[in-house]
Amino acid sequence: CMTAGTAMVASLHFASSTYPLHILSLTVPGYAAFYSLVVNLAVAAAATSVLRAIGASQPADQTLPSDYHGGPETGQALGIGH
Repeated sequence: CMTAGTAMVASLHFASSTYPLHILSLTVPGYAAFYSLVVNLAVAAAATSVLRAIGASQPADQTLPSDYHGGPETGQALGIGH
């Protein structure tokens, strides 16, 4: 979640992107964007688990073949640089 990363950096008054994460009696300094990524993955995994548990249906994939431009799926060369 971008909010988590922004909150971490804001708590440091935007002076640094290195956030000191406190886990029990241990302080682990790390890049706030990495911690934000971990939070994002945890939220996505939790939301997926909850939605599957309540039986929410997955929407149909609405991607059309015309949405692809080149590559092996289309049988066309990528044409890089053209």
